[in-house]
Amino acid sequence: MKQNQVVDFEEFVKSLSIFHPDTPLEEKAAFAFKIYDIGHTGAIEPSELKRFLVATMAENPDIDFDEAALEAIVNTTLAEVDLAGDGRINPEEWLALVRRNPDVISFMNLPVLQELTSRFPA
Repeated sequence: MKQNQVVDFEEFVKSLSIFHPDTPLEEKAAFAFKIYDIGHTGAIEPSELKRFLVATMAENPDIDFDEAALEAIVNTTLAEVDLAGDGRINPEEWLALVRRNPDVISFMNLPVLQELTSRFPA
């Protein structure tokens, strides 16, 4: 996005392309990482991971974890993913997680974009 905080049509289309089913997994993972790295620290912090879980629960009323369960999920996730042992998830660790579990970013596929590019090739 340009520094004027306004998204023009070209920027919008480029941003939307990340959701095309044919976009490489690595590009999708990098984009998702930027979303989850809320503080722009270059890593997904435990608090950001917890914030994501809370947001997910808000959208799914059938899921309701108490504070202890949330902490356990964050700690278990970090134990599995944080290979550097620094208590955060760096981009390489995130990519390794996404490669093992592509469903983590399954929300980043909009099949309608495949149909549009088939109907209206460049």
